[in-house]
Amino acid sequence: MSHQTIRPDQRGYGHIINQSMLNSKLFYLYLATLDIAFPDDLFNLALLTPLTKEQEAQRQSIAEVLWKRQASKLDLLNHREITSFLRQVSGDQNIVDYVFSDKKDRSPERTLQLNNDLFEKLSVPPGQPVAPDQIFVSMTTFNRDDYGNDFMDALGQRLFDHPEQVDAIPCIRSVILDPWAIYTHEYDQMGMFNFFTDIFIPKLRKEVNLLCK
Repeated sequence: MSHQTIRPDQRGYGHIINQSMLNSKLFYLYLATLDIAFPDDLFNLALLTPLTKEQEAQRQSIAEVLWKRQASKLDLLNHREITSFLRQVSGDQNIVDYVFSDKKDRSPERTLQLNNDLFEKLSVPPGQPVAPDQIFVSMTTFNRDDYGNDFMDALGQRLFDHPEQVDAIPCIRSVILDPWAIYTHEYDQMGMFNFFTDIFIPKLRKEVNLLCK
């Protein structure tokens, strides 16, 4: 019955997985253009998988499409250049990794503290109730002994003045599984809203800015 309802091909489960992947790429681009949309934020953000030089040159136009025009799913999928661009963005997984740093203090110690504090803020201890507006992130820490010099220096160059001296880099992680993240319905909503721009990112920005004050 399940396979009759959701076919095990590109029309069924394939469509759901494809939408989840699209949402993860859009979330990646929202983060990649966050400094353009909100230049007064007190933090910087580095993506684990950086934009290529060619993609970096397009950040301004990407921000225009995503933040000012607030392009819908249909707008994006019906635009040949945009769909081609999305295929080349980020990785082939629905995991987006990113690191926050304080604009006033880019030291490794402060960066580790900031991301650890954010993870604690956006977590719920076992047995504690979950607030209605709670958002969640997961976290990992990259260590030089485990990941090697090439990886650590490449990521560290976008965060620190002396990346070769950094032995541990924290990383916030979001796994995008919801195929309806950019089209979320609520029973008391007249229309549709974007979970990333209307809920998750505003709360994320608020918490990081508070931690940077």
